[in-house]
Amino acid sequence: RTIKASIHGFIRDNSFFGFIVWRRWFIGMTDDPEIEKEKHNYPSIWMNWHVKTGLIAKELLIFFREKYPLKGEKPNKEDCPYIYVYKIRSYTKEQDMPPTEPGESK
Repeated sequence: RTIKASIHGFIRDNSFFGFIVWRRWFIGMTDDPEIEKEKHNYPSIWMNWHVKTGLIAKELLIFFREKYPLKGEKPNKEDCPYIYVYKIRSYTKEQDMPPTEPGESK
């Protein structure tokens, strides 16, 4: 299973009856998932994946931000080999960030 498929599957499996409301999801990249999780107030529905390089993580971030209207970071890092996704809740840091418009992340 590819990382793209794993990310999509994680989001689908943690959505109401598999119906995905993309604006309720956040995607980012980091070099330390535990510190990042703390920065986002420990989301209860969180997953991270280690990839071979930060460039791969950046490409994944760009792919998901352009294809789906989920919230997330701008892909301005290159040395972070982890990609993470979490479901936005009232207590998480990014709850009020607007969803990404297609093509906005570049």
